[in-house]
Amino acid sequence: MREPRIVDGLPRADAVYMEPVVQPDYAVGRQLANADKPSTPAAYTVNRAMLEAGACPELLVLHSLPRLDELALDVDATPFNGYWREASNAVHVRMALLEEILGG
Repeated sequence: MREPRIVDGLPRADAVYMEPVVQPDYAVGRQLANADKPSTPAAYTVNRAMLEAGACPELLVLHSLPRLDELALDVDATPFNGYWREASNAVHVRMALLEEILGG
């Protein structure tokens, strides 16, 4: 059986939600971490060429940030980039929740 690939589902997807490969210590960058740690498998990475070749034009890529190697930097300058708006909206939601919790 063939390993599933993100590119196979892009034509039918409205959104792709990405998460980084978990690494035990986020205080240490991947370059400084133990060399034995694997990078994200190619079948689970997203880049601009992949999106432009096979995704529906309205697709949004979302990501919890910070990203590692699972989401290429070249996606930032495309209409597929939904993660910066997602991050900005999260700030406002957190502010509203804190205000509500603190009785403001």
